[in-house]
Amino acid sequence: MKALGKEYPRIAAGCLDIGVPVGAALAEPDRAALVRAVLAEPQGDDEVALADGHRYVKRLRPVALAAPARPVFRERGTYVIVGGAGGIGQALARHLASTCRARLVLVGRRIADATTAAELAALQRLGGEALYRDADVTDAVRLAGVLAEARERFGRIHGVVHAAMVLRDGILERMDAGAFTAVLAPKARGTEVLGDLLRGDRLDFLLHLSSVQSFTGAAGQANYAAASTAQDAHARRLAGRGAYPVKVVNWGYWGEVGRVASESYRRGITARGFHPIGTAEGMDALERVLACDESQVVAVRAEPEVLAAIGVREPEPVPPRPPVPDVAPLPLTDAGEWERAAGEDFTARVLLRSLRRAGLFPHPGAGHTDPHAELGALPRYRRLVDALAAILVRHGLVAYQDGRYTLLDPARPVPDGAGLRARFPDLAARLELVEACLGRLPEVLRGTVSATEVLFPGGSTELLGRVYRGERLAGYCNHIVAEQVAEAVRQHPAAEVRVLEIGGGTGSTTEVVLDALRATGTRVRYTFTDVSDAFLRQAQRTFANGGPVPVTVRRLDIAQPPAAQGWAAGGYDVVLAGNVMHAVADVGAALAHTRELLAPGGRLVLTEVTQVQAFHTVTFGLLDGWWHYVDEANRLENAPLLDTSMWTRRLEHAGYHAVRAFGTATVPADLSQRVIVAHAPVAPPQPPRQLPAPTASRWSVGCAG
Repeated sequence: MKALGKEYPRIAAGCLDIGVPVGAALAEPDRAALVRAVLAEPQGDDEVALADGHRYVKRLRPVALAAPARPVFRERGTYVIVGGAGGIGQALARHLASTCRARLVLVGRRIADATTAAELAALQRLGGEALYRDADVTDAVRLAGVLAEARERFGRIHGVVHAAMVLRDGILERMDAGAFTAVLAPKARGTEVLGDLLRGDRLDFLLHLSSVQSFTGAAGQANYAAASTAQDAHARRLAGRGAYPVKVVNWGYWGEVGRVASESYRRGITARGFHPIGTAEGMDALERVLACDESQVVAVRAEPEVLAAIGVREPEPVPPRPPVPDVAPLPLTDAGEWERAAGEDFTARVLLRSLRRAGLFPHPGAGHTDPHAELGALPRYRRLVDALAAILVRHGLVAYQDGRYTLLDPARPVPDGAGLRARFPDLAARLELVEACLGRLPEVLRGTVSATEVLFPGGSTELLGRVYRGERLAGYCNHIVAEQVAEAVRQHPAAEVRVLEIGGGTGSTTEVVLDALRATGTRVRYTFTDVSDAFLRQAQRTFANGGPVPVTVRRLDIAQPPAAQGWAAGGYDVVLAGNVMHAVADVGAALAHTRELLAPGGRLVLTEVTQVQAFHTVTFGLLDGWWHYVDEANRLENAPLLDTSMWTRRLEHAGYHAVRAFGTATVPADLSQRVIVAHAPVAPPQPPRQLPAPTASRWSVGCAG
């Protein structure tokens, strides 16, 4: 639509999302209200969405992206670049070969020839190892073969880049369907195909090289603008699966490489207010994007009026960010990554065995269209069954096509649990919990056994407590939480600092935090809360014993307004919560309730699992509370979890500022659990404002997904 308005200035064109799915029926009052809202919409270039009675305007804002604290690419890592034989993809391949001696698989539509052979030789001279394979990114069968060959040749794939594109410029009046589809397919359908083929991989990243045309819609490039916008949307959907980081860079004009790196194009683009991006600074920006927590960044060099035209706005002023201590990365080796993969694979295999024993997938090729009904599961477990089926699909045990789940290879045995425990001792507690939960899964689904009894046999928290006590990542995040809380206490001017823990549970985080608080030498009043009477009784016995840090134990349901539960507003200087804030019906409401409890300028410290894992689904997913969320659009796919970018947006929407995520690994991989710190405003709470604009870099503009 933007391109149409520029090609025909006399036509007033705008972009308005009315928030109604195709084919959905609206009640008459809702339809009338929507019509009034549409008719009241002012003319202009803004992209507007109407949803749930609110009007949202797409905005971009500058953001500083720090240089990577550690390499974002692995030495001798394996990277697949679709569209890697030319343009930005080729420049990236050379960068990877020269900086980390990467093993590269370049994919393009061109049949291998002397030009591709010369490029492979050049990459080898730079220090890399490369092969070229011809494939269309929309051809799932051919591309699957290329990926399989890459794994066989080089082992695990560490990163995949979608740089494929087609340009066929022309005004809409003269553009035929073929020209539109040819440009749309590689970015729209290609992104979907690539994401589906990589569903079961353990990637450090899946990176999509899109275009600023998603935001500008230049005259003569309506097809390319539509393709880029569609790619962005598909990438956001893939990011919602929460399996690994999915990134989008909407590039501006590259002046040295690519289809448009010509003097005539440079003159035209400069006349429109854009400036070329150099190859070196483009690679620098790309590494910064991969190192940050933003899921989408627009990287463009342009005049201020151009940036304003695409929606760039300066962020609202906020108080200076309070100092917070830096955090050392978690030492992680290939063995540590193999451990996690082995645990997930074990969980998927035991899950399949449990479902087969319950009557599903009796033989190869057996299929089911409604496993929920065929298992005899209670209605409240529909989300759980869908998530369990997704685990089997993700691990290549079951195929899903045309609404039917089909067993692929029942001969793959369940790994020996004792052998895994011996090889990976840190997995022992997790494997024990997985076997306990999946051993009773059919009974839980049918309602003959309580999920609470499975997870807390005889009312004991020991089975679950061992998982947290023995896990390196959980311990690492708890240490960060403790340091952040202790630092906030040390910085606070009051003689007594008030600390509140929400959802303390088994007390695994509480123990570490109390130890850190004792070392501060500051007078602290600590309040432990939970909704479970069993956890409250345990905390009373364990922590409320008159130690150096006085601990009060109280009940608090953060999903409900605190005032209605007898809690005073602004009563705490620091609030912490360990893996509990996702376990509410509405995250935004819970964060707003937490903000009510914080004193002005108070600090909120969260640690949350930020990736979807089979382990959490087959254990905590048995509990009703795991699935009672109502804000599905704000959650990762098949889970109540949020990734780091989602947490940042929800916190900012709830009025917090200076939001920052902590916790990295010594290898270029995202941790599956992070710590997120935010600050309440110094001014009195105001109603949550409109969703914040997406975000950007020094000379770039970023857009959170």
